[in-house]
Amino acid sequence: MIARSLFSCSLAMALTVGTSTAQVSRFQIDAQYRGAVKKSFSSIGQAGLKWVPGADGTVRVNGEGRVNHPKERSKVYEFGLDMQFRVTGDSIQYLASRNTCNAGSEGLKSRIERILPFVYLVASVPVNGSRAPRLFRTPHGEYRMRYGETSNHVEVTVEERNSQIGKFFLAKDAGTLYLERFRIPAKDNVVISFVAQ
Repeated sequence: MIARSLFSCSLAMALTVGTSTAQVSRFQIDAQYRGAVKKSFSSIGQAGLKWVPGADGTVRVNGEGRVNHPKERSKVYEFGLDMQFRVTGDSIQYLASRNTCNAGSEGLKSRIERILPFVYLVASVPVNGSRAPRLFRTPHGEYRMRYGETSNHVEVTVEERNSQIGKFFLAKDAGTLYLERFRIPAKDNVVISFVAQ
């Protein structure tokens, strides 16, 4: 059984961009089916994350999530996250991973493990810094972060071999940016969205 400590945590805030202190974030999980017919599924789960950056470029992430299958509501995906990675220049090194999941959740857990360092990296984007594309090397391969900007958002797309593995939306608010939501593609034309609470 995965502990529910972060879901009961009274501290809930959006991940603030450019902050180098520990932060706790909670997300509502939604899903969209993007086949011939488009359909949305709201509030199919929740996730909580705690980010603790270290002085030497290391980041520890603890968290958990629970998602009900959009159509088969009795099918539940649960995962617990306890991982540490280091970002040095254009390199992401995984230092520890004690992540867990229930049977049938392995595919979702794998996608989340691959995208988690980028959730942190996106939240580290300087508010007025360069928006040039960046290439990162990880044990899983090379990933490119591309930026786009609208009047209300900075959008960051993460790609692996020209295939999108995540898209992030940073809201602009009085000269600061905060992570409003991000989404990751799943199988069978489903996109999972994590909306900051």
